Amino acid sequence: MSINLSAASFSYLLPKGRVIKAIQPTTLSIQPGEFVAVIGANGSGKSTLAKLLNGLLLPTNGEVLIDGHNTKDADNKVFARRRVGLVFQNPDNQLTATIVEDDVAFGPENLGLPPEEIRARVDRALKTVGMTEHKDEDPHNLSAGQRQKIAVAGILAMEPKYLVMDEPTSMLDPVGRRAILETLSELRQKSSIGIVYITHIIEETVEADRILVMTEGKIIANGPPREILTDESLMESASLYMTRPTDLARRLAKQGIPVSKDIITVEEVVKELCSLK
Repeated sequence: MSINLSAASFSYLLPKGRVIKAIQPTTLSIQPGEFVAVIGANGSGKSTLAKLLNGLLLPTNGEVLIDGHNTKDADNKVFARRRVGLVFQNPDNQLTATIVEDDVAFGPENLGLPPEEIRARVDRALKTVGMTEHKDEDPHNLSAGQRQKIAVAGILAMEPKYLVMDEPTSMLDPVGRRAILETLSELRQKSSIGIVYITHIIEETVEADRILVMTEGKIIANGPPREILTDESLMESASLYMTRPTDLARRLAKQGIPVSKDIITVEEVVKELCSLK
């Protein structure tokens, strides 16, 4: 079972017959339990890809199969939403209630689940994101980071097999970003959910199993973080910056300091420098 794109493409039809090809023909597979990061400059097609992955958009050509179910089949619409949860950039776009636990319960209620099952799912989801103590509060009074956690909890309560997150930390401060990443790390440890994490903050991708690089609606690279993030020509061609640790390591190497050029984390920089005599 997996999410499979087979020569899938998507075009937006604009006034006067103009067409924008947002996604070029793409063949891709996302496995359960995988953490796949997607990076690319603005307009590269990342958000359109996210919507294709859960059937919010249907491919203009080709196919998107979610665990064998074609998103173009109208009968599979509900199945797609249940299997693939989508968390948007702005959590306020997903908040529907004035009480946190009511908001998290919204999805399961729409699935027609019995009250006792809804209660259990809400409790589990809030515990997973560390927001149980806020269950009786108004989500609009919480911080942006906390609201994003509530948005994630609302999706988790539907018990999806895959979680697609579209720039979930772009509106957050460093503390909020770290909290969301820690939540995802804990989620991966506790379940086999597949995560597709779209971001423009390159440092957030170092823990991914693999990284997809997009430009002009095409995936131009697909590989492990160390391979992708240390490829200077690739990152430059996609109008992306290298992580600060990688950039620092290369600057130090140019100064004759013997450090590895494939460093991608702060911890690795510290380790390298401490090993020098």
